[in-house]
Amino acid sequence: MKKLIISFLIIFFLINEVSVSATSKMPMSFVPETTIAGIVPIDDDDISVNMAIFDLDFNTNNGLDVTKGIEKRADLKMTYNLIYSGNKSSVRFSLPILSKLKFLGDDVNVFVDGNKIEPFLNISTKHTFMSFEHSYTRMVEQDFLTDYRENMLEDYLFIHDVDGYLYTVKNPKTEGDNYYVNTKLRFIDVPADTVFVDISGDESGNDVISYGTIRKSEEEYVFFSSSELMIEAECIEVIKSKQTYHSYDKRLDDPKISKQEMKLSKYFDEYSFENHRFLESIKKLFYYNIDQKWSDNDKFHIYRSKSILNDIYDEYLEMSLDFDINFSKPQIQVEIEMPIPIHCYKEDMTIEFVGNPGQKFKEFDEFSIHTHIDEKIIKSNFEPNSNENKNYYWIIDGNSTLTVNFTNSSYRNPFGIVFLRVFIMILIIIFIAIVLVALGVFLIIYLIRPKKNKIKQRI
Repeated sequence: MKKLIISFLIIFFLINEVSVSATSKMPMSFVPETTIAGIVPIDDDDISVNMAIFDLDFNTNNGLDVTKGIEKRADLKMTYNLIYSGNKSSVRFSLPILSKLKFLGDDVNVFVDGNKIEPFLNISTKHTFMSFEHSYTRMVEQDFLTDYRENMLEDYLFIHDVDGYLYTVKNPKTEGDNYYVNTKLRFIDVPADTVFVDISGDESGNDVISYGTIRKSEEEYVFFSSSELMIEAECIEVIKSKQTYHSYDKRLDDPKISKQEMKLSKYFDEYSFENHRFLESIKKLFYYNIDQKWSDNDKFHIYRSKSILNDIYDEYLEMSLDFDINFSKPQIQVEIEMPIPIHCYKEDMTIEFVGNPGQKFKEFDEFSIHTHIDEKIIKSNFEPNSNENKNYYWIIDGNSTLTVNFTNSSYRNPFGIVFLRVFIMILIIIFIAIVLVALGVFLIIYLIRPKKNKIKQRI
């Protein structure tokens, strides 16, 4: 009976945790629209478009790690027929994007007359998690080339790229396969303004204490310090049993610690950055984040590169996909393919298609939009030219914006979900209360019954 009650209590707390996490993921400042904007020519007014096609397909399994209930997967293909009447041999184009870095990888492709070219990802210093509405406005209006692009990190230089040391720690050997090492480090009399990277610790006076890290026998790991360190180390052997580590205070030999001179940026290059299509752009954003976190009031500067990377990979950012087109002939076709997230956390979904953001093309004749979506249209500022099996097709003027409001069959009211979970928790509490009352009654009967037997014996 005791085990049963404990099990129900565990379920109660788990459900409570799930309901909290489900409601905390939704950023309150999200706007319900998703804006899909087209390419913009940079510093050239002699380019016209005689046709542009946007094809948005929701019938995809593109592998985007979307947040269920907030984002949907979709594949986007843009096709432009460009006509150039100028005299430049090459013109730069920019595609404004509001997305996450984790959504932009090898599936982003740019083709010019069927030949694949490599674009450059430009990332803005403006993080749009709390400013979506402002971002969309700036992205599609006249100030795109100034306001939207002026904060890009294309030429950013790392301000706090300090000299320092790579420290390598090798754990001592343990007894068997299930034995691990809990290594604790204490850095003594650390000079002020020292930079630490990839340690978890706190300052204690002039010392820095690193939390214990449980690793394998003879495993090596590294961290960075901008100062030479005096280090006290303690290694305790622990045993792993059913995903839990147990310590029995058996002290091992000290770890082997070595150091070599290394610049901070080189440390990041060798030990922090993962392979990514747009790695150079990610580095600039990473460095910018460190420079922003830096405070001259801090006694020590302690960073964890993995935490910074996780933050920037999973945050909506203002970006632009830039590429150069060589106009060897007056008419050229450009195709862009990429997976994109569509915001879907409300009962309906609104998508805006902007073929000519900033109105930078000399002329823009025909703008076609195709959507492949298993939803119905609630409202559209242009009637679709065709609708077959929920494949919608529009042809509008190139300088116009199509705004379509779709149903969202996957919508689940988060407040309804929370209410349901609260209701379940109440039922569980009532059930536990009934069990406890029944148990109490059983105990009372159990305690009273022997006394009655004794009374009968005396009679």
